[in-house]
Amino acid sequence: MTNGLEVLLKESGQAGLVELRELLAALLARSGGKCRLLEESQLSAPHRRVFRLRFGFDGGGVRSLVVKRLEPAIAQRNELVVRRWLPIAGLGESGPKLVGVAAERNGQCVWHVYEDLGDWALNAESERLASVKVAVDLIAQVHLRFATTCFCLNAGFTGEIWV
Repeated sequence: MTNGLEVLLKESGQAGLVELRELLAALLARSGGKCRLLEESQLSAPHRRVFRLRFGFDGGGVRSLVVKRLEPAIAQRNELVVRRWLPIAGLGESGPKLVGVAAERNGQCVWHVYEDLGDWALNAESERLASVKVAVDLIAQVHLRFATTCFCLNAGFTGEIWV
């Protein structure tokens, strides 16, 4: 049981909150024990559709999730990236895990729920310049692996490719 879900993002004006709350209740129930909503914060100012949610569990544990409200076509493409395309390229562990999807009943939007990896915004001015290098290397690997995969698929080769 999760206390606080009934008021989750209440003031945000977002569509599909009933479905999001149902999904979160099911996901958090799997963690066991009672929990309560500790905090919600907006992460993307331009679109106002990405939020970090923190839940506290009896016994002291805390779980943080990131939820994103997406247009249905974008949600489908993002799910394919995370669940199919990145794993095919050997990069399945390169980002946050998609732990749940909830579609608004009339098809207006889809909510994705991701594990929260923390605040890792990239900034070349910060002390964490090594994080920027890791991200750039990962982006290069994504491009290289997918370019190679597309080339081979277009050429009729369907075996595994390791770059």
